[in-house]
Amino acid sequence: MKRAIQVILVVGVMVAAAAALAWGAAVWFLGPYLIWAPEGIHTSAQAPEAVAVGDTLELTVRIRNDGPEDRTLEAISLELGLLKGFAIESVEPPFEESDPATDYRVYRFDEVIPAGEVTPVRFNLTAIEAGVYQGRVEIQFVDESRISSTTAATAVRSR
Repeated sequence: MKRAIQVILVVGVMVAAAAALAWGAAVWFLGPYLIWAPEGIHTSAQAPEAVAVGDTLELTVRIRNDGPEDRTLEAISLELGLLKGFAIESVEPPFEESDPATDYRVYRFDEVIPAGEVTPVRFNLTAIEAGVYQGRVEIQFVDESRISSTTAATAVRSR
């Protein structure tokens, strides 16, 4: 019986050590590709809490660059769960192209975000269908493997 307990303890320690090594290796190799904001970047997304069908609203993505150098905005991806009740009328600053993705709509930019400044990106939307719409907003920068992520939500009521 004593021998069985010793074997269980040794095997348990070996499994725990292997799990810790695997976790460390995953963070080491995959860390830059996980959704962590690049150093010095802070983002938020703001939209009205509620609007009526037919109303226009502004979804504002604010990007604050507290880093020592300018960064170039490459893309803003809006989750389709956030967009499906709206028609996008315009985006300021203008995007270069828009691509559909599996669960997102990707808007590509080439916009410099100056060091020490806050840059707003405004999506002007028209509410077209009643419901509650929420989703992730992901911001990607040129030459950065990390993505900044935030969320937004708006309820649309019938007129």
